Amino acid sequence: MTATALLLAATLAAAAPGPPAAYPAWDGAESVEAYARRVGLPAAERVALGGGVTLEMVLVPAGRFFMGAGPGEEAVAGADTAKERPRHEVAFARPFYVGKYEVTQAQWLAAVGDAVSLPGGRPPAAEKPAAFADHPIAGVSMAESLEFCAKASAAAKREVRLPTEAEWEYACRAGTSTPFYFGADWRKQVRPGAFQLLLDDYAWRPDDGKPGKVGRLKPNAWGLYDLYGNVAERTLDPHHPDYEGAPADGSAWEKGGGGAMTWVRGGSADNGGPLHFRSAARTACLSVNFRAPWLGMRVVAPVGPPK
Repeated sequence: MTATALLLAATLAAAAPGPPAAYPAWDGAESVEAYARRVGLPAAERVALGGGVTLEMVLVPAGRFFMGAGPGEEAVAGADTAKERPRHEVAFARPFYVGKYEVTQAQWLAAVGDAVSLPGGRPPAAEKPAAFADHPIAGVSMAESLEFCAKASAAAKREVRLPTEAEWEYACRAGTSTPFYFGADWRKQVRPGAFQLLLDDYAWRPDDGKPGKVGRLKPNAWGLYDLYGNVAERTLDPHHPDYEGAPADGSAWEKGGGGAMTWVRGGSADNGGPLHFRSAARTACLSVNFRAPWLGMRVVAPVGPPK
């Protein structure tokens, strides 16, 4: 096995869930803050990465959801939903923390200490750190993503890692079951032949295809930004062509998967139309060595058993 494959295997093993814990489930209506008070956890946490740079994380409640494309979703923007089926229920016995934003260039440089190399040269962080500090890091391979997680874990003195596909989609949906976390359609007719593009309030997708500053658009109901657009986000899950036999506990689907290819979520500024920005959409399955200026990351931090 390559060094990347060994590191990914170790991360997947660490991400495997322990015995079910007795955290109450989200009631479907309460705010994250109300849920956090009920279970005795902070609603948000900050991980100090060094040099005054922090990583903001938001609590995602324990609970259940249906993962995958819903009935009739293939009609939304011409989506091909075969790889997002069968729709299946997933239960999270424990809450977990998710990055409020995609990992930024400032956070990357604080934790890792060097910019990521791209085929066309280094990203803007290497040239103008102040100007691009709050832009997402891009061009990260799986090994480089796992390196950031290891450094952040050491700084936080707790596990920080990439999300599983189920964690990503559960956090993205934020209690919704519609194709988009803001509703059933990506646009709204305001008069005959004229539409308001609701998607543009949530997904950064400029004409030039370049990622922008994190957090400039609206968040989902749980306070998470840029889940649609900006940069696509790596997950831990190896390749499986669909969800037949997928785990029901939110863990990464390691068994039988193609370990050299992992799934990416959220679409990006460069490759995203409405079909890529659905909560269920599996953007692409990419080599662990693949880099692109539209490929970044978001992290999660698991919560231990209740005290």
